[in-house]
Amino acid sequence: MKIAVAYFGLPRCSDVTVPTIQQNLLDQMPRGAEVRSFYHFYQQDRVVNPRSGENATLDPANYTPFLAHEGLLETPESRLPQLPLEEAKAFGDAWNDGFNSLRNLLLQLGSLKTVTGLVERWDPDVVLFARPDLAYHDAVPAVVYHVCVDDPDAVFVPNWQWGKGLNDTFAVCGKDSYRAWGNRLDLALTYCREKKDVLHSERLLKFAV
Repeated sequence: MKIAVAYFGLPRCSDVTVPTIQQNLLDQMPRGAEVRSFYHFYQQDRVVNPRSGENATLDPANYTPFLAHEGLLETPESRLPQLPLEEAKAFGDAWNDGFNSLRNLLLQLGSLKTVTGLVERWDPDVVLFARPDLAYHDAVPAVVYHVCVDDPDAVFVPNWQWGKGLNDTFAVCGKDSYRAWGNRLDLALTYCREKKDVLHSERLLKFAV
């Protein structure tokens, strides 16, 4: 069994999160599985998010635990021109914060698409998508991976923060479903047009899956 671990977005509080990733994700892999990790992160020295109240420096040491794996770093400014921000603005602002959260959502979706492309080259049987800035309190049972091998369409997601869609922070996906989970940026504007809705992270994920 080939299992890819895909990290995306922005590593923060790695001194807290990385031990939980090791204990509850990596150490719980099925015995005998071949596991490889991949990442795509945005390289920046500060985190500013008016909606969450964040405004703090980002220690470069947060990136260090992940850099031994295969991956890419880029700045948000270099990625933004490739994202459909202006087109998405036409459908509204789900968070009413001057499109700041919409910008961040599209950056996350871009990060996901890039790391999914790296994963795809390896052709895994199962993909575990994990945000690097979350503390993982519960172990993922090995049976989850076996189910994904038996049913390549399977998708396991957390049972919290549905947002009228699917939790978008973490998933274990089968061989045929991981592209839908990781490449949903490609459906962002299709979702807005077909649903006549603002772009919203959890609802977009449900639509894509």
